[in-house]
Amino acid sequence: SSGINAEWPLRPGHTEKIHLPFLKWALGVHRKSSNIGVWGESGRYPLIYQTIRLSINYYTRLTKGDSSSFVSAALQEQKHLNLPWYKNIESLLKLDEIYFVDHVTAHHMINKKSCNTHSHKLPENLKGLKCDTPLPSKRYRINKISDTLCTHFKTCWEYEKSISSKLSFYHSVKKKFARE
Repeated sequence: SSGINAEWPLRPGHTEKIHLPFLKWALGVHRKSSNIGVWGESGRYPLIYQTIRLSINYYTRLTKGDSSSFVSAALQEQKHLNLPWYKNIESLLKLDEIYFVDHVTAHHMINKKSCNTHSHKLPENLKGLKCDTPLPSKRYRINKISDTLCTHFKTCWEYEKSISSKLSFYHSVKKKFARE
């Protein structure tokens, strides 16, 4: 899958089959209690978010390593085969807006310097290229990606809490996603 699926964050996956029952036990609530309420009361995100962060850290380490190593060759082969884990990593990296901007703008955004445009012109020595738009930086910030995913989760959590007839009282007293 690519991008963020609107239904995905609140539908428990395999990792949550252990995590959610543990959170329910820790909170002292019935095992059939609402997952929305459990996540809201515990202030915990599904474990997949930590898994994503670790996977991106691992990918970053692989891409910054020695390009002549066996590990680098294996990564290049996996990219070439377009394996699902790589496609998913690529779609996650694109959650950071600097992934698509040119290198100069990306540098300014990372260093929080003001920049008048998000599309710098190519230097004179590169004018021979067939396209006149700058190459994307393909840079990313792991914290920005993680924050984007967490914000999306909170938005979905808030929406599900507000429309659930079983959680109307909970919705009236629980205003923000945080541990109580």
